[in-house]
Amino acid sequence: MTQFLIPFGLLRWIAEPERTLGKITQWAPAAGWRYLCVFVVLFALWWVAYRFACLHHTRRDWLLVLTFLALFSLALMFVYPIDAADVFDGIMRGRMLAWYRANPFYDVPATTARTRSIPTWPGATSARPTARSGN
Repeated sequence: MTQFLIPFGLLRWIAEPERTLGKITQWAPAAGWRYLCVFVVLFALWWVAYRFACLHHTRRDWLLVLTFLALFSLALMFVYPIDAADVFDGIMRGRMLAWYRANPFYDVPATTARTRSIPTWPGATSARPTARSGN
């Protein structure tokens, strides 16, 4: 399992913001399919274990369910949060509005952070404002 997820490792890509699955794999379809297959297999194994445990209700069966759940969680824990930049950007824009009364539909987090001393991180440095009505 880890061999399939090595190209998407968190420690390898954490310093480079705004990564996507396509950028990491250099748009190679095989790498995307490999990534998808690993998680489909992990989820399918968890689902089979869960259905089996629901039918039999033994302690061993529920431990099997928890084991697959732990494997799935561990696999996700060390994988770069692909396409999560929008989550970080949303958090930053929420902070801009709530704490600094900046307009998140007009002001850019990177510019606002420099002018108002807002602590920021590389994943939340949007270069342009969000879509405004009338534009």
